[in-house]
Amino acid sequence: MKHFLAETIRVSQQVYVDKPSGLNDLPIATLVVDPTTSRILAATYDTRISSQNPINHSIISAINLLAISCRRQRYRAKHYASGYDFYTTHEPCMMCCSAMIHSRVRRCIFWKPMAYTGAKGVAWTKELNRHKYMVFEFVGGEGENEVSAVEVQAAIPWDVCA
Repeated sequence: MKHFLAETIRVSQQVYVDKPSGLNDLPIATLVVDPTTSRILAATYDTRISSQNPINHSIISAINLLAISCRRQRYRAKHYASGYDFYTTHEPCMMCCSAMIHSRVRRCIFWKPMAYTGAKGVAWTKELNRHKYMVFEFVGGEGENEVSAVEVQAAIPWDVCA
């Protein structure tokens, strides 16, 4: 789990730091992992600023990538993310949590909680849908850095309003 979260943070840092000057996308990234094979199926990042499309969150982009790849393969039990794990740098918003419900995600692991926009409680709301998924905030271990496999860039504004 720690390895995949570290990789998610690396993707976020690459996109945010390596971008040419101008409009920077938000430092939010998502990885989709098949837990049966430990294979990364998609790695996406937030492009709502550069694309000027407010719906282009990293989780929505990851689900879109799964949808495109599923058209080439057999339809995965009628849901694109059925049984997959989503690793993301920031706690998902209401729109992303709802999209994960409808895509039948197995679990979501995030790194940074979002006090104003985070909606992790939606995953277990029985009134919305029969499907539920597990949500975990990564807290690290005692005496360890949050994610020791990655040197987290201090210059990146991690506490963005996702």
